[in-house]
Amino acid sequence: MSPLQLRRYTAADASAWNAHVARAKNGTFLHDRRFVEYHRDRFVDASLIVEEDGTIVALLPANVSGDTLVSHAGLTYGGWVIDEAMSVERMVQLFELLSAFLREQGIAQRVRYKCVPTIYHRIPAEEEQYALFRIGARLVRRDVSSAIALGRSPALNGDRSRNVARAAKKGVRVGPSDDWSGFHGMLCDVYGARHGVAPVHSLEELQRLAGLFPTAIRLFEARDSVGSLLAAVLVFDTGEVAHTQYMVSSADGRKCGALDAIIAQLLRHDFASRRFFNFGISTEDDGRVLNAGLAYQKESFGGRAVVHDHYEFDVA
Repeated sequence: MSPLQLRRYTAADASAWNAHVARAKNGTFLHDRRFVEYHRDRFVDASLIVEEDGTIVALLPANVSGDTLVSHAGLTYGGWVIDEAMSVERMVQLFELLSAFLREQGIAQRVRYKCVPTIYHRIPAEEEQYALFRIGARLVRRDVSSAIALGRSPALNGDRSRNVARAAKKGVRVGPSDDWSGFHGMLCDVYGARHGVAPVHSLEELQRLAGLFPTAIRLFEARDSVGSLLAAVLVFDTGEVAHTQYMVSSADGRKCGALDAIIAQLLRHDFASRRFFNFGISTEDDGRVLNAGLAYQKESFGGRAVVHDHYEFDVA
């Protein structure tokens, strides 16, 4: 094998980067440079490219925060984006090369590394877990999400089934939506009232991302018989996994099961052909606290646990 070459990403690499993501065994549209850079003003980019004989074999979306390289703080999941030929031995070399590069260039003293959860792998891609073990990386965070293996998962439980039936009886209508303003307004109201915070994404960011990825970022809504917005769900669709980025309901929507009606529609129709339907994490404080009520809600739809691991290691 030819020696691997590691270097910094530049804007001139965008097309080649995106082409590699499209054929990678663990890449999704979240690794696309258009997604990585939609909030570039918030992060100091330090993304890396590994090549062999001029061909990209691995990418690392990353940013620098203080003395730490983070695989990328603006993405839900990160880590090496690798081709189908990646071997365990080659992955160990990648981490050794990364540590040497960061040390010699004076870029960072440690790495905060987020794995890509296994449900997003097109084929097995856990070479990184073994390599992280080999270099003595520390597991510093473990979140747990709930995913439905579509066609092979438990049915909706009694609570969810009753809510779906209630919504149908009340005449709740479910379908695709382009009411980004109404959705984001409801999101701000609920986040502010319940958590005292604003959503991670602004209205303008969501609209811009949806414009960049119109088939992958889709909004669904539930309305009552007079057209009032009751609930909405924003889905990030990788083609293999449909992920609920946001789920929100008004007080009236909660009374008539509007959110449950949307989820049932997505599971049975809009995303029935996907491998997994993922609800996202139900943990807080770097995974140390489980929001049991939130986990129950997701599990009652048939979701079961998928962990998302974060590691840290020194480059010395």
